[in-house]
Amino acid sequence: MDFLLVFKIGFLLFACTLLIHEMPLVTSESVYTPTDCIFLSCGTSGDGTDDGRQWIGDINSEYSPLESFSDNKSMVATTDKQPTTSMYVFPYKHARVSHSQFTYNFNLTPGPKFVRLYFFPTTYQSSNKNLSETKGFMDVAAGIYALLRNFSALLYAEDWVTDTFCNEYNIFVQENQKLNISFSPFFEDSNDAYAFVNAIEIVSMPTYLYYSNPNSSGINVVGEKEQFHITNDTALETHCRVNIGYSRSLLPGEDTGMYRVWEGDVIYFYPPEAPLPKTISANASVNYSKVQAYTAPDKVYQSARSIGSSKLENLTWEVILDRGYKFLVRLHFCEIDLRVTKPGDRLIVISMNDEIVEAGFDILESSGGQMIPIYKDYIVTGPEQAKSEIYQLLISLKPNASSVYDDVILNGLEVFKLSNSLNELDGENPDSPPPPPAVSLIQPPPLPSNKSSNRKTLIIVICACAPVLLIVISLLSRWIVTRKNQRKRKHWESGRESLTCCWLNFYKGKSTKSEGSALPTELCQHFSLSEIRAATNNFDDELVICKGGFGKVFKGEIDGGEKIVAIKRLNPDSE
Repeated sequence: MDFLLVFKIGFLLFACTLLIHEMPLVTSESVYTPTDCIFLSCGTSGDGTDDGRQWIGDINSEYSPLESFSDNKSMVATTDKQPTTSMYVFPYKHARVSHSQFTYNFNLTPGPKFVRLYFFPTTYQSSNKNLSETKGFMDVAAGIYALLRNFSALLYAEDWVTDTFCNEYNIFVQENQKLNISFSPFFEDSNDAYAFVNAIEIVSMPTYLYYSNPNSSGINVVGEKEQFHITNDTALETHCRVNIGYSRSLLPGEDTGMYRVWEGDVIYFYPPEAPLPKTISANASVNYSKVQAYTAPDKVYQSARSIGSSKLENLTWEVILDRGYKFLVRLHFCEIDLRVTKPGDRLIVISMNDEIVEAGFDILESSGGQMIPIYKDYIVTGPEQAKSEIYQLLISLKPNASSVYDDVILNGLEVFKLSNSLNELDGENPDSPPPPPAVSLIQPPPLPSNKSSNRKTLIIVICACAPVLLIVISLLSRWIVTRKNQRKRKHWESGRESLTCCWLNFYKGKSTKSEGSALPTELCQHFSLSEIRAATNNFDDELVICKGGFGKVFKGEIDGGEKIVAIKRLNPDSE
């Protein structure tokens, strides 16, 4: 009897071994293990941990910065202010600041790296001196690449309605080469100008995750017949990384080992006033037989947007890009609709700015089956105009007329800016006025005064210029409103403290304190329409808790579901 029992147990173990052997070697649990993983907190000697990352201070460490001038060294600085749009505090407690250039040197293994720079523009205290956030204009370079030029972290943060953010770059480190990251004040003649950084993160990535395999055929260029290769001498800046169909961000600890942030998609849907289509999702396991399991987290491929019953003709996402650069656009697909069982069931027309790039893309035919993710890469070239100007990229998906199911899906979106022939990635500050000139020690001599003639001249000038001035103000106001409506929505940090976690580059919370309120500011929080849609699942009737003469009241969830709120939607027909 005992012998039979042992035999049965052995046979079952043997059968399980055969079954496991037949399963894909790469599963949803597989993650990438970086060879280099550095989390450097600048301006401190302390250590800290958040979301699986162990931060170390740069003081008296192997990463202590090199100084350009021994008599004007960089300083450590602290702030009493705590960030409100980030769930992470430790990287922003301290900063390295300097009125001259300072450089960090990193000895790394060869290969591509994520380089992430963290900024918290606020007033810092250093050596009994307050450093105003308005004076922080700087240049930032990594090796031969100009990452930022005349960069104001304050203007950038104000443009994105956030107080902390992170810029992410992809840089290929050659063999026997150090990675040097330099920070320089832009106005070197001004004693008040300074450069600063709060934290630096460097993480290795797989060789061909975003860089082209030399043996591949290349990437299709939109509007052209040529193929393009992203070579190792190219640097990339992450413009956006979006989990389509997911209202909140996937945070660094939820990535596949590379600590990327995947934004919620609400702010990218176009037009903003259009009804937000519902999310479709699947709980089935993802089969990584076509792409590596570290390409994107399971949650990216297990959710998607579809037209469904929204009566939309297509699904469109908007990304604001800089002119004069090339961009890598990556679309992630995974067929999660169980109705789609054979090639031809779903055919998708993919367009970028009215240029058709795929006339009948078949996810199932390309992937080979359901729950098998794939991605499509394209190169988009911005118009050759001034780099300070931006343009709108619209990515649209609609059903092909021959499709069995009159619907489309998209699971994820990534957009990267490629460095130009001058190794530049830098762009202008958003909506920034010309920077103030360096303080001049030579003052022009005063002009002789004649009060009566000056008064007459002034009256004549005012009368002559008033009509022109009114026209200029009107045109300028219209331009500002238009520019505000086309704000960039970019690389990484928004936590569970806001409804829609956006990470343009990264971690950008969209919830802000309201202005002009008589209530205490900590009680006043402003939400955009897209955030309210996310909180109520686009005003889902299933969430209606009561109705009145003025409209419906919806149950909503904010702060990542930690708070339940009632949201009143007024009925436009109500009197």
